[in-house]
Amino acid sequence: MIANHVENNCPKSEVPCPYVWIGCNSEILRENLATHLQCETRHHLDLACHKLKDSQDEVTKKMTKLEKQLQEKASNLQKQFEERVNILQNQLEDRVNVLQNQHEDRVNVLQNQHEDRVNVLQNQLAKRIDTLQTKINAKVDKNHKTVEKELHAHRNLFFCFLVVFVAVVGAFYTKQISFKNNSSVL
Repeated sequence: MIANHVENNCPKSEVPCPYVWIGCNSEILRENLATHLQCETRHHLDLACHKLKDSQDEVTKKMTKLEKQLQEKASNLQKQFEERVNILQNQLEDRVNVLQNQHEDRVNVLQNQHEDRVNVLQNQLAKRIDTLQTKINAKVDKNHKTVEKELHAHRNLFFCFLVVFVAVVGAFYTKQISFKNNSSVL
């Protein structure tokens, strides 16, 4: 019972400032808590603004970092795609040259066969390119969605903090006006 009194009701017990979460580390006698809250409003507001600014800076840094990572990933995928296309084109050209050198005496017959083979290879290459492009697009879309989800979460956090901040400031001004009205009545 005494422990409960000391912990929850005793005016001579030291209690932490309710704004410890934004950086006010004051320990105050319970009986002086209202005075502390009134006198330190400016300090609490400054702490809240600083916390808000830090949160906003962190969100901005994360967005910039994610955008840069996404751009780097897209650039790397594009380079890999171009390298693969070049390799396939080189392989195709080499194959065509070998066939032409081995069968010069049968040019007329092999020319038709060669054109058919080139068409098949080009179709396969086009399909492969389409497949690779589809995979690249899917990866880019997935990364974009992830960035957007994270951005949305950070924005929600920012707006929640802003709503709490506005509520605290509104409550303070309401209490301050009420306190002034009560003081003037006395």
